[in-house]
Amino acid sequence: MLSNGNYIENTAQWYVILLSENLAEWTPAMVSMKSTQLKRARNWMSMIRESRAPVMFSHMYKLTSTLEQNNKGNWYSWVINRGAALDIDYETMSGAQNDAAIFKAAYDFALAVKQGDVDATEPRDDEVPF
Repeated sequence: MLSNGNYIENTAQWYVILLSENLAEWTPAMVSMKSTQLKRARNWMSMIRESRAPVMFSHMYKLTSTLEQNNKGNWYSWVINRGAALDIDYETMSGAQNDAAIFKAAYDFALAVKQGDVDATEPRDDEVPF
């Protein structure tokens, strides 16, 4: 907590593409990880680095959650598992039809983030629709 009342918290933010079960539809999103989830974020980054792929979005990852608890309470933690690598030629962005479309969507999203065209502002508590 700063003297002016502002609160600073270390947060890992991941821009992701949410895929439907059949991998035919996707939605851009952001996953924020703070506090106890920072360890999961570091582990995810290690998984990405171990793949030695030229881009971070060369693989699909399955994110689920699990209930954890200690003497301070209960909370849900991310569980991250690496899935299949996209079957893609990175130079031409061609490959298996669905993989090429997913890669293109991820590439376009990454470019929009880099150019500042993505608003990653978290909603205020009174803006959350559920």
